[in-house]
Amino acid sequence: MKTSGLLASLVLLVMSLTVGACQAQDKSYSASRFEVNLAVEERGSVLVTETVVFDFVGGPFTFVFREIPTDHTDGISVLETSIDGIFYPVGENPGEVEISTGNPIRITWHLAATSNAERTVVLTYRAAGVVRQASGSDELQWQALPDRYEYFIGESRTVVDYPSSSAMVSEPEVTAGKAAISQSTNQVSFSARSLEPNSPLVLKLQFEQGSLITARPNWQVEQEARAVERDAAMQAMPYWVAFAILIFGAGLTPMLTYYRRNRPPNVESTMTVLEAPGAMPPAMASFLAENGTSA
Repeated sequence: MKTSGLLASLVLLVMSLTVGACQAQDKSYSASRFEVNLAVEERGSVLVTETVVFDFVGGPFTFVFREIPTDHTDGISVLETSIDGIFYPVGENPGEVEISTGNPIRITWHLAATSNAERTVVLTYRAAGVVRQASGSDELQWQALPDRYEYFIGESRTVVDYPSSSAMVSEPEVTAGKAAISQSTNQVSFSARSLEPNSPLVLKLQFEQGSLITARPNWQVEQEARAVERDAAMQAMPYWVAFAILIFGAGLTPMLTYYRRNRPPNVESTMTVLEAPGAMPPAMASFLAENGTSA
């Protein structure tokens, strides 16, 4: 009985330690809120403030990051970063933020070891040259939520404020993802709930032509120039192919002429093949052997 009781106690202890270790290793995170405030500026730039409330379960967690593509912009400038209202200076230590250049820009907040806690991460930046010239309008396209993220979002709200001197010429659209749209004076809101990971949100607003910008942003000018170069190259392709065939033919003709003039003459030879008489009757074979054949 004592042995059985001791064995049962050891089993319970091992099970408790195993469960405790699994709970300690289990970690997950989600965002209860992902808010984006987008202020459209008269020269086509946008001032963006993102506020994300993360819920960390288990842990520890030591960093969070955000990647922002620079495509279709004339550059992005990070203005301020904070967590729980505390400003994060640039650096690689806990309580600091790393900002890498390139495309995309990557912002990494380094946390003190965090477990079972909520953190509010705020990022403010300016994206230059976002508003583009479209057919008969000044057009804003913006990706409010990233293409790829691994966490669940409870609630997302994107608010776009635009100058009173600009008027929209069409209804606002969601070109990727899903969101409910509402409008008020000089403001459009896009709201969504219960978003699974990798659920992007891309919006489009069109304003009166010339009310926000008077010239195309640099990236659009460069993009159109590359398109013109591609079209010109495609149109010239048949001529280049014909030219290549002509050059090939011009080089092949003298080679064939040289070969014909200098190739060795054909030499024909006659060779007699001797074969055994096979199944010829013995008398005939003997006759042939003694007298030969004549042609």
